[in-house]
Order: sequence, then structure tokens, then C-alpha cells
Amino acid sequence: MSLQSGTNGMKRGRKKKEIASDERFNSVFAYRLRELFKSGSTSQEKTAAALNITRQTFGNWLNGRFQPDMDAVLRLADYYDVSVDYLLGRTKVRPLDNKMIAACSETDLTEDAVRTLSAMEDDQAADVLSDMITDPEFGRLMELIRTKINDDDRVIEYGEGDEAVTARQSDIIDFNIGKVIGSMCDRIRENRQNETVREIIPDEAPAIEKTVSRELTQEEYEDMLDDLNNGLYNYNPYAYDQN
Repeated sequence: MSLQSGTNGMKRGRKKKEIASDERFNSVFAYRLRELFKSGSTSQEKTAAALNITRQTFGNWLNGRFQPDMDAVLRLADYYDVSVDYLLGRTKVRPLDNKMIAACSETDLTEDAVRTLSAMEDDQAADVLSDMITDPEFGRLMELIRTKINDDDRVIEYGEGDEAVTARQSDIIDFNIGKVIGSMCDRIRENRQNETVREIIPDEAPAIEKTVSRELTQEEYEDMLDDLNNGLYNYNPYAYDQN
């Protein structure tokens, strides 16, 4: 009886040890060190020699069996040209770039995302993205996209009896995403049209906007903007006033 109990105890102990080993292997430090090592082209032996340690020690760091001391962490950071904060999981940014670190910390975007935005050659695309992010429905759009990504594609039923209808949740989400993007585009277009008015005739822009929003039809509004964009700077803001 005591032997059986002891055996079970040993099994429980081994299981706990295995869990602890998995946690060390999947620790942020071990994971990021493995990613850095894989991104290079050198062997464990050459890397260990460059760090003035044994190959076994470096292998133990990669597998999470042991954690290096702070002096070794500093050497690793210098060797891979990353920050200590990156190795320890305190930032997502690899390079020692203060501007990149600040951008990622402020926006919580990944380094690749920031680089993609910075590399945009189309200024208009960057302007559209800025307008979308600052739109009041941007949060709603992100919520719908997250729901779409995590959607289990279930079927939802509405109504009762003969009037009941079914729809796939993904189709409903797609419809709402399109609806939100459409309303965002309408607002961005309207804001830009108003901005065009303010730039062309700054002093009379408030009167024009007031007239447009209260009295003009869509066709008259578009005609007025066409005139403005064609360079009629002496445009009379009340030319289309219906009163």
C-alpha cells in the first residue's frame, strides 16, 4: 500500500516536473532567443564561441532549461543587436531604434506594421488610413473584424414559425462591415469636401457649409464643389440659396 502510494507520488512528481519544463521552454526569453538564433545562419557551436560560452550552455538557454545571468543577457543583446527589453519580453521591438520603440510602445503595433506604414509611398493612402482611424466608427469596425476572425460560422435563426428566417453569422458580419466602411467613407468624403471649401474661401467657408448642410440638394452641393474645384475663387456662397 505504501509502495503504491509512493509510486503514485513519483508519477505526480514527474508530471509536475514536465509541466515546469514546458513552461521554461515556452518562456518569452527562450522563445525569442530561439527566434533570433533561427534568423541567423550560424551553428550553435559558432554562436557559443562568439559568446564565450559552451555549446551546451547555449543549448540550455535555447531550451529554457537555464536562464543566463544579466551579464550574459547583455552579451546576447549585443550579439543579436537587440535590446535587453526585447529579450526579456518587455517590448515587441527588436532593433535598438528609439523611434521604432517609441512608435510601437505608443501604438501597440508590431515592428513590421510600423515599418509597413512608414514605407507607404502613396500619401493619399496614408491620409485615408489616418481618416479611418480617427473616424468615430473605427472602434466598431475593429470589433466586427475581430468577431469575423473568431467566427465559428454558426447559423442564427430569427423570428418564429413560418416567419422564421436563418442566416449565417459570417454573412451578417460581412454585411455590417460593409455598412460601417460605407458610412466611414461617406463621412471622410464629406469632411474633405468641407475642407476643400475652407481652403479655397477660408473667410466664407462657414456660410457655405451652413448653406450646404441646411438648404442644398445633393446635386446642387456637388455642382457647387465642382465650381470651386475648377478655380472659381470669387464664388458667391449664396448662389444656390433657395430662399
